[in-house]
Amino acid sequence: MWSRLLARRVAPPFACILVLAISVIGRADPVAVSGQLDDGFGMIVFRWRAPVPYTIDQAGSIVTISFGRPVESADFTKALDTLKGY
Repeated sequence: MWSRLLARRVAPPFACILVLAISVIGRADPVAVSGQLDDGFGMIVFRWRAPVPYTIDQAGSIVTISFGRPVESADFTKALDTLKGY
């Protein structure tokens, strides 16, 4: 009896959390990442399928870029190879 009551009370919220987690994962975008050298400076290029809002914060020599959409996965290997002098 307790197990049925517990299942009725726990299962619906758990199912909602699971659906929410899956929907967030489903909205992640694949992003191509590359590195480029140009006129004495290096840059990391993020190629999205569509424009994505972002913010940039700088604290001393540390720059943090936050994107408005989650990234599915990104391979930084080529970018790091290109920019290894930095």
